[in-house]
Amino acid sequence: MESFSYRGLKITPVQTKWMLKELASYMTFEGAITYERLKEDEFNYYLMPKRDLLQLLERVAPSNQEPVIVYRVEGTLVTNHLKNEEIRGEYLATRWGFLQLVCKE
Repeated sequence: MESFSYRGLKITPVQTKWMLKELASYMTFEGAITYERLKEDEFNYYLMPKRDLLQLLERVAPSNQEPVIVYRVEGTLVTNHLKNEEIRGEYLATRWGFLQLVCKE
């Protein structure tokens, strides 16, 4: 699996042996990537144009296969507060966008 660039983002598949059940406790909407304005504004997330995000999701093909493919995403996106910010983290592709995976301590 190789890295690729898409609309200024660097997308890198990360080898993992985790199953979806194991990843569930690490998923968060904080830092999510979506094309929709989410109702909760108490956390930060990133926006992409719908067409661009759907093309990216088609390319990475979110699936129910196990083990799950995690992607490291790096670059700059617009936040829900309409500011350009650096993005760097591990993400799980879903049908509507990417959920960030955060190690909770």
